[in-house]
Amino acid sequence: MLLHDAHNSWPEFIDRHIGQTAPASYKGISFNQTSHAIEAAIAAQGIVLANRDFVARDMAEGRLTQVIEGSLSGPLDFYLVWPRYRKSAALGTVVAWMSEEAKRK
Repeated sequence: MLLHDAHNSWPEFIDRHIGQTAPASYKGISFNQTSHAIEAAIAAQGIVLANRDFVARDMAEGRLTQVIEGSLSGPLDFYLVWPRYRKSAALGTVVAWMSEEAKRK
């Protein structure tokens, strides 16, 4: 069973690596967080498609193994996150700096 997270990368993976278009509806369990999909894979509930950095330790310690050769390379998305109600001048300075840096690229 395919374990899906909010990124829903399975259709693209199937198309690129298996050579067919993923059916519009295919079996699986959907999670709104990648960590939940990874935990389900550790619990033997199915196969997860996850960022290697997120599962490196679980793979090294034998909780997970790569069962399908191949990977996806896509645009890198980064999000600045912090506690909802904690704002400071320092945080504002960092956000402004990062925004300016991103505009230059």
